Amino acid sequence: MNISKMKKYIILLLLVMVVGLTACSKKIPEGDIKDFVEALDYDTAYSFVRNAQSSTTVKHFENGEEDGHLIMNITIDKENTSYYYSESIVDGYFYGNKEGQYDFHSQNTLCYMNDETCVSVYRTTDDTADSIQYSPEDVLLSIHNFFYTELEAGIYRGGFYYGDYVRLNCAQFYELFSLNETKDELTYSINTVTKDKDNTDILNMHSFTVNAYGMLIRLSSVAKNNSKKLKMETTTTITYNTNFEKVLEL
Repeated sequence: MNISKMKKYIILLLLVMVVGLTACSKKIPEGDIKDFVEALDYDTAYSFVRNAQSSTTVKHFENGEEDGHLIMNITIDKENTSYYYSESIVDGYFYGNKEGQYDFHSQNTLCYMNDETCVSVYRTTDDTADSIQYSPEDVLLSIHNFFYTELEAGIYRGGFYYGDYVRLNCAQFYELFSLNETKDELTYSINTVTKDKDNTDILNMHSFTVNAYGMLIRLSSVAKNNSKKLKMETTTTITYNTNFEKVLEL
């Protein structure tokens, strides 16, 4: 089974989101944000999610004109069929043979368990059917990768469960976190300036929002190099526990 492209997608989001986040020993001030953060728990979040649909778009701009985009959508369903479906669309800047680029324009992957031992699996790349094999463990791994790809010292990283990032970093960056009026969404926003390999400034503007379970629901990131007239925009939206029509074959 080859899920490297999906992992690359998850890693991309993490690189966007962890700028400025490092664990420390400060304490979160008493109040609504502390109550929100202290309630975050991976097992509770995993139980909450019956199904989910994510949509991510990454756009690259040069001289004010879009010269490439990457669109990645993932659907999972933990109930009944243990279902996973992903679709990727690649164009322009993101397509090619260089490191970090993709060697296809479109790829769809579908897998689900008919029972505990039988798996239906399909993949098409640029509209050509691929021959691939998934075991039941591979299907479950694809679903778990939606939540996390790494587990170290009880900390979940690499997926759409952001609860541990929030819990570990809220104290140090408390002023960058805010609750909505109904206190069921927590947002982190930060603007930073970094340097590229040529020592020119890159302005980074990042924001993400999690629900009361620590699952990501919105993400926005913009990286701008005004000297080179380059810009990268990333947006993600995720919905949970909705009715949707499943794709059952490609």
